Amino acid sequence: MTCLKRMLKAFKSIQATQPQLVSANNVKRAAVALILRFRPLDGFKSGASTPLDEQFTSLDQLFSQPWMQDANVIPEVLFIQRAARNGDRWSGHVACPGGRYEPSDDSLKYTAMRECWEEIGLDISDQRHFLSLGQLDDREVTSSLGKKLLMILSPFVFIQTTPIEHKLELEPQEVESVHWIPVDALTDNAQYTQVEVDLPSRLSPKSNIGRYVLSSVLNNSSLSFPAIHLANKPSALTSQSGLASVSVEEENMQDYAPPTPAELDDSITELRKRTLQNKKGRKNTSSIQKKTDRPPLRLWGLTLGFTLDFLSHIPKKGAIEQSSHSLETTRHLATGHVIKALFPSFNSPDINIWMWICGRRYRSIRRQWEQAAQSPGSADKRKNWSGTIRAAHFATIRRALVFAVVFRIFAAFTTLSIIGRYLHKAVAWFF
Repeated sequence: MTCLKRMLKAFKSIQATQPQLVSANNVKRAAVALILRFRPLDGFKSGASTPLDEQFTSLDQLFSQPWMQDANVIPEVLFIQRAARNGDRWSGHVACPGGRYEPSDDSLKYTAMRECWEEIGLDISDQRHFLSLGQLDDREVTSSLGKKLLMILSPFVFIQTTPIEHKLELEPQEVESVHWIPVDALTDNAQYTQVEVDLPSRLSPKSNIGRYVLSSVLNNSSLSFPAIHLANKPSALTSQSGLASVSVEEENMQDYAPPTPAELDDSITELRKRTLQNKKGRKNTSSIQKKTDRPPLRLWGLTLGFTLDFLSHIPKKGAIEQSSHSLETTRHLATGHVIKALFPSFNSPDINIWMWICGRRYRSIRRQWEQAAQSPGSADKRKNWSGTIRAAHFATIRRALVFAVVFRIFAAFTTLSIIGRYLHKAVAWFF
């Protein structure tokens, strides 16, 4: 099965699949836009030279165009890197354009389109250039251990229908850069890595005593979140002055390349120091490349979750076409990767042991999800597997951490007691 046929089946699968919606009262909502395009190998046309009166209302019309040939285009997904800001939980993260639902918004889909226009200046509501495919499953944004539902995120999928390179205008307070990533870099050629997050800071209880106990007992313990390495080749950048966006070609003419806040633990101060160091290095070095190498980006967490939801609609490479199969039964769910993206692992062996001991229900639900992925039935379509396994996993984490903390405290007191007893005997022997 060719690349374009796989993408066409994926798009039709999204249109035919009813998304799993999360209903909750008095919970904030947000929406994001997952935008795809097909980049011609011979380059994009200018907006002025391309006729705009032809609109594509169906996928078959789009894929029948002469420029939409399998060997001539590369499917790509748009990602942004958010600007580094203190106090922002999404600071420096790879994400899709989107934001919170406002009372004045007509719908969550309108929220995604509005935020896309405000953040990067791309009008995906223009039906001359974009086609709305549908909505993916809602995602729950919870507190660190899943106790409290903070927000419900609704991803919407859009596809660009014209071979035009749209000029982007980035909002410097929100977006650092824009990246078009080939779909192949997320599927067949995906390079998986991990993002390490300090466990005590992730839990961050409100009580000072609780923070002290966790930082002491869980010292050097961290969470490892699965991630995908992305090439850091931005299509558009926020200028260093923070007043406008520049293209990659314009950036090459600058005295220095601004740093990218790809690491989670980068603070504003560290970014500024790195900027000054880059600037001095570029000015003091006579022979240097015009374009500095940027550290790779890492797609992880919530964005990786709904991205894999989209990728799960793409059939396996080399899949056999059988017209008797419906879109739902031929859908290949990347269950293993989706589960890995949903949940982190621990670097401490004792916590992992307690996770295994307490995770019987989680493992049972995971097996059911994997079985449902192979042969989805009518009941499986209505089941919110993501939410069910997420709740079970967080419950397992809470129990495992309680046992691990109690066991470590008990082990520490036992060790101190034994040492104290031997010291007492040693002192008594000398005196």
